[in-house]
Amino acid sequence: MEKESKKVRLEFEALTLWKSATVVLAVLLIISIVTGGFSLNENQPADVVPTPAGTEEPQGNGWSGSPKALLMFKTYASEIGLDKKKFDSCLDNRVFDQEIQDDTAACQAAGTSGTPTFYINGQQIVGAQPYAAFETAIEEALKNPSVGSNVISIEGDPIMGDVNAPVTMVSCEDYQCPFCQRAFLQTFPQIKQNYIDTGKVRYVFKDFPLPFHSEADEASLAAECAGEQGKYYEMHEKLFENQQ
Repeated sequence: MEKESKKVRLEFEALTLWKSATVVLAVLLIISIVTGGFSLNENQPADVVPTPAGTEEPQGNGWSGSPKALLMFKTYASEIGLDKKKFDSCLDNRVFDQEIQDDTAACQAAGTSGTPTFYINGQQIVGAQPYAAFETAIEEALKNPSVGSNVISIEGDPIMGDVNAPVTMVSCEDYQCPFCQRAFLQTFPQIKQNYIDTGKVRYVFKDFPLPFHSEADEASLAAECAGEQGKYYEMHEKLFENQQ
């Protein structure tokens, strides 16, 4: 009986020791992954110098909040057929900084304080409203085109749709704003199909990057640089589709 008791005790101690060792190894593995403190390659140092921001290969689709955002924008430029060298130079040198500042000032002067904010022949719509809100405003503008005014100048801006359309829709938005992305994905397709593609509405996007969105300004620059090569709205779509 005593031998059996010793046997059980020894087996229990061995099992406890094995479990303890397993837990310790698991903890060490987690620490090594998080801190980079271990290397399976003895010739590779544990402390790896990080690659400079903007030079890494992008992984995943969402550029918002990513240190690889600039490289992603350059990848989008290739995907939509831009002259990559010209685009990269434009983006790196922030060629359109002043245009973005002008857009922001124009939106603020019209009464914009948050994003997204829309103007339909001067009538303001604030927020990612349902399609019905835009439909009502557009139909009213079509019936009374002289009512209201284009409170924001669109001179020199890329226009989506018929440049002579009777109704002008201007949006002041931030490419990194999740509510702007929601409006783009959920509401804008219906507006485009029913009004822009039919020649009733011309659409203009104005840059309104919010200061607390770290990549919004660069995203606006990417769109402007694409516009320099005649593909503003192609980049516009890429930015919203791949925001998250």
